[in-house]
Formats: sequence, C-alpha cells, structure tokens
Amino acid sequence: MTKNKPRVMVMGLDGATFKNLTPWMEEGLLPNLKFLVENGASGELESTIPRLSSPAWTSFMTGVNPGKHGIFAFFKAYHDKRFGKELVTSTDIKAKTVMEILSEYGKICVSVNLPMTYPPFKINGVMVGCGLTTPSTDFDFTYPNDLLDKIGIKKSDYILNIEARYYAEDKYEGFFRDLTKETEQKKEVGLKLMEYVDWDFLTIVFGGTDRLHHFYWHHIDKTHSRYNPQKAEKIRPFIIDYYKKLDSIVGEFINKIDEQTSIFIMSDHGFGNLEKKVAIDNILKRNKLLVPNNSSLKRSTTKTLHLIRGFLNQNLFLYRKLKSLIKIGREKFQKRLLKKIISKKRVEKRLSNIADGYWQKINWKKTLASKGISDNSVYLNLAGRNPEGIIKTEEKRSEVSNKIIAIIKNLKDPETKQPLKVNTYKKEEIYSGPYIDSAPELFFEIEDGSYKFFSIEDEEEFFEKPLKLSGTHTKYGIVIGYGNNLKKAQTIQNAQITDLVPTILYLLGIPIPKNLDGKVLKDGIADNYLRENTIQYGKTEENERFNRESDPNFKTDTKKIEERLANLGYI
Repeated sequence: MTKNKPRVMVMGLDGATFKNLTPWMEEGLLPNLKFLVENGASGELESTIPRLSSPAWTSFMTGVNPGKHGIFAFFKAYHDKRFGKELVTSTDIKAKTVMEILSEYGKICVSVNLPMTYPPFKINGVMVGCGLTTPSTDFDFTYPNDLLDKIGIKKSDYILNIEARYYAEDKYEGFFRDLTKETEQKKEVGLKLMEYVDWDFLTIVFGGTDRLHHFYWHHIDKTHSRYNPQKAEKIRPFIIDYYKKLDSIVGEFINKIDEQTSIFIMSDHGFGNLEKKVAIDNILKRNKLLVPNNSSLKRSTTKTLHLIRGFLNQNLFLYRKLKSLIKIGREKFQKRLLKKIISKKRVEKRLSNIADGYWQKINWKKTLASKGISDNSVYLNLAGRNPEGIIKTEEKRSEVSNKIIAIIKNLKDPETKQPLKVNTYKKEEIYSGPYIDSAPELFFEIEDGSYKFFSIEDEEEFFEKPLKLSGTHTKYGIVIGYGNNLKKAQTIQNAQITDLVPTILYLLGIPIPKNLDGKVLKDGIADNYLRENTIQYGKTEENERFNRESDPNFKTDTKKIEERLANLGYI
C-alpha cells in the first residue's frame, strides 16, 4: 500500500446515534470514538425521508436525493404498470455512486457491505456486496467473483447477515456471540482488502448496530415502556461489550492509516423508542379513501385467536403443557408462546401481502389512496401512472391530499387521548429530479418518534403495540471526521447524508458534479486546506439520467430477502 497519498475511509455504523454513544464515551467505554470526537469534527447527520436504509444509504453513496437516484424504499411500485411490488437492487440506482465517479478519474475503490450494492457492480477496485439484500452465499456477491478466495476467505463461510428474530430474548448470549463473529469477519475482510488493494477510497459498513437496536433498544433506553431493570442488568453488558468491540475495530482501522488519510465514521439514520404502530392503510379504509374488493383485507383479532386455537389443537403436547402451566399460574409461558405464534403470523402476513399482491385486493375503481411502498407514506391513485388511476385533475389531487393530511393531523392516541403531532410532507417539498413521479405523494412523521406508521395485525384498528421490535429509525445519525485535513474538536452543523460524497471528492481533489444535492462539509475541513484547495465543479448537468449496466446473468432469490426485511419490520 503506497504511503503518503491522499485517501478517504468511511466506516458506517448502521443506525448509530449520539443518544447512546455520547454517554458511553463519557464513561470511557469507547476510547477510540471519544478520541476521534475530541480530535476531529463531528455532528448529527440528517437522514432522508423516509428514514429508511435503502434510500438513505443510496443518498450517501450518490450525493443526491431519492428524486434523482430513484430509490424510495426496498421496493418499486407499479412496476410494468401492474399492481404489486418488486425488490429494488443496485441496478435500480439511477445516479452514479461515489465509487463510479472516482473510478472515472482512475481512483481505486474498496467497498465492503455497503447497503444497496447487491448485485455488486463494476468499479475500479473491489466490492463485497450488501449482506442484508444478498439472498445467500450461493449467489455472486463480490466483484470480482473470486475476490474472497484471493484474500483467503472461503465464500461459503462468509456470514452475510445475522437474523435477530431467530433468537428468543432469553437467548441473547447466542445472538451477541454470533453478531460479534459476523462483525469480526467483516473487519477481517476490510483489513485484508486494505492490504490487497492500493486504494484511494474505502468504505465498510457494520450492520450489527441496526439489528441490535431494533430488537434490544428497550434495554438501552430507560424511558422505554418495556424497560425492565432486572432484564437490562443482564443484557446491557452484552450490548456494551458489542459496542466496545466496534470501538476496538475503529482503533484497528485507525492504526492502519497514515497522516494523509481522512477517516469518517457515519450512520444512515439514528435510533429511538418504538412504542406504538399506527396503521395508515386502516385509517384510509375507515375514511373511505381505500376500498377493498371484499373481506380479504380484513384480519380481525377473532381470526388471530382462531389461528392460535387451531395451532394448539394440532399440537396436543403444547396444548396440554400450556393447560397445566396455566393451572399452576404460569402465565409467563402462555404469553411467550402466544407472542411467538402471533409474531410468526405477522411475518407470514407481510410475505403473503407481497406474494398474493396486497394491491390486487383493492377496488381501484373506488380507491383514491393507498399506503405507499414505505409504511409512512401514501400513494394517490393517479390516472396515467397507476394501472387503474381515477384521480385525473390537479384539483382532485390537491383535494385528496389535503383531506388525508387533515385526517392524519387529527389522530389521537386512544389510551392517552392526546393528539399526535404529525409532520406532513408532499413529495415536491422534499424531492427533486427525474424520478419524483415514482415517489409516494405524501409522507408523514410523528414528532414523538416512538409512534411509527406500520402495517399492523388487526386491520380494523389504528394503533398497536409491537411485540418484538422495540427500536426504530430516527432523523439524525452521526458523522465524525478525523485527519490532518480536518478540524480538531469542531462541531459540524446542519450536515445531511448527501454531503458526504462532495466532501469525499473534494478531499481527493476530484471535481464535484453539478447535479449533486450535497455540499462540502466546510465546518469540518481545516482552514489551511480550504485556503490551499479550491472547490472544483464538473460539467454534469442537473437531472442527468444514468443507467447502470446490469449483468445479464444476474439471478436472485427474492423470497429470502423479503423474509429478512419483514423480520426487521421493513415490509
């Protein structure tokens, strides 16, 4: 590896937030991250709307908003003018990534586990695709295909992702053991590639923080309604140990770089309490804006109980065991069993909605709006775009939009009777670019982040408490920058996730395409570097369309990916 040439390294900690990092740094638990903050530039990093990994990480690596790169969720909607969903992949990103821009200038790039890089695509360098959306190691997920062999790692032994749902809460030791093993392996790949390739830009993402937060956040945040001091006392040490492991990994990477390298630690969004789910589709149905074909969309609590009762009848041993335990007052077992069954049914329901075509069960000739491809959004049934669109004029579109906004803004929690403070966004207010027509018309975000818009089990209710997930994505992630060309002990203000690409390009002396939405993070750049290096801009015109060359032999297994996303509550 050549010494003393400008380099940029980006380490992603998916879903990391200063909400827990700051107190742990202050306690001395994370010495390497504390060093970077105290000797570098740092601040909150605003995510995309929606606060979802697929559009957020895509905006990170393209420097543009979803209206320009075309990724709004993990799915495309109304593909080929049909009802239904289709998973998005890297081939659907309609903007150049930072790796592709740098490749055009002869820079060598390394990308490891960056979301939305499956299938991997050709760059001047090497790529290990995203573990979240790669179905299994039976598929090609590296570029070149034999990359892992070349660095001495057996492809079949590579751990793509840890499925947290397979671990019961009282089996947390196994979860953290396996999560640490997966994280160590990603580190090993990254460190080996640092030596294997004479790189200019390297990015590596650790997804374990996101998995941990989704399922164990109630053991981190004492304000969570499910926080239990006795359980937290047992589980929090494992959480802390995992973060200490990540901190040590950050230290290992720091020790591998020289004084000409700028390093950034960042996350695609933050995390916070998830207390209640709010069902947009149920709200639309109640207000006659969404009309089902028949009762196929209804799944009442009564039906759920029938499913549970049928399950128990078919499993006589479980039934007798449950009955005997109830008799001796052991309701804990019953509760755990019911939670397991209902949780399984919810995942099956989400997958059924995809396979059977949830949107095909809607009477589109009478429907004005439906939930979007991300749960906090709404599509209008527009003529000319949707297969059976009935909204034909701008006046009608505005009327329906305003009606939905008013309904959502008037929502009240049925338990507290308090109104929810909802921020509403029309897509034209937050997006720009040639792909904005594919976006949902409306987005909603409840100011109290513990309420989130999701599909829920009982399709006659508006609110529901989640059974397994306890953490959810929030507006602000993190950015920490360190290096000779960056400021020391400086707070970065108003940073957005699209700002990383222009900053990376600037630090590597590459002209910044004019179509980028992000800005150079001058708050974090050393004054002498800014004086000596003029920001240069390229010739790329606004709203440039880009089509990535796809592999004609590309195959995938969407069912495996859909199940993984459903388990995380993404679908």
